[in-house]
Amino acid sequence: MSTFKHEIRFKQNQLDGLEMKLRTVKKTVTFRELDETNKDQHRLHFRIMSLYKTKMEVDERTKTMSIDTDVLYEITVESVKLLAVVDDSFTEMEMKEFLASSIGVLKFGLWFLENHITPFILEYNS
Repeated sequence: MSTFKHEIRFKQNQLDGLEMKLRTVKKTVTFRELDETNKDQHRLHFRIMSLYKTKMEVDERTKTMSIDTDVLYEITVESVKLLAVVDDSFTEMEMKEFLASSIGVLKFGLWFLENHITPFILEYNS
């Protein structure tokens, strides 16, 4: 099983004296790579394909693509739940807190799209 590490940030309630304060937490999380032979990931792979096959349109004038952000959000959340390695360094509770952070999910989703999803699809198309 191939893995990669990525630093994520999210807000977490932490006790400060007698009161809870929202603080930004940085964690380096281990994720499993997208793997076409892993049956547990097949649903995710097909979901990714829907982003590329039906949800992106090329603007011929600007040569840019529009991404359906709802689909990207769903893929990002599913990817975190399926690919993040839960252990002592990244717990179930921290995953829940991370998934509750829209900024954290957005940043990870855009990074994951560029650095892992796109290369995975380009390999498929070659």
